[in-house]
Amino acid sequence: MSHHLLDYKSDESILYIAGLFDGEGCISYIKPERNRQARYYITIYNTHQEVMERIHGLYPNSTISDRKRKDKWKRCWQVSFSSKLSVVEFLTDVTPYLIIKREKAEKALAHMEQYKTLSNILKYNYATGKLIFNRDKKGRITNVCKTY
Repeated sequence: MSHHLLDYKSDESILYIAGLFDGEGCISYIKPERNRQARYYITIYNTHQEVMERIHGLYPNSTISDRKRKDKWKRCWQVSFSSKLSVVEFLTDVTPYLIIKREKAEKALAHMEQYKTLSNILKYNYATGKLIFNRDKKGRITNVCKTY
């Protein structure tokens, strides 16, 4: 049985996803309306269904959808990150490896932290330089782990 690069999160899989996102992704900022918080929305687009399903599998808090916009075009798959947890998890993983979108990703993380968006959902392990999360049986982030 052969293993696929995107079977589990590894440095190599994160590098691959970061490159794909840098070229085929988008960071959107949704301005607040009437007593609502501003939000960030992350999307990655690609026509290769298996790759997109594997990325979604690595980030269960994301959503996946497909559409065919014009008859002559291939079906396009989209993996989206819209919840605070999913945006933070994804950007935390890929930002160190981004080139084109790095500045925008850093600004998004800084903006969320500035407005205390991250304070209730993140713990940072300064020894390892990693964010710490708890996950449910499906791999979704449920809350943060306690650090001692």
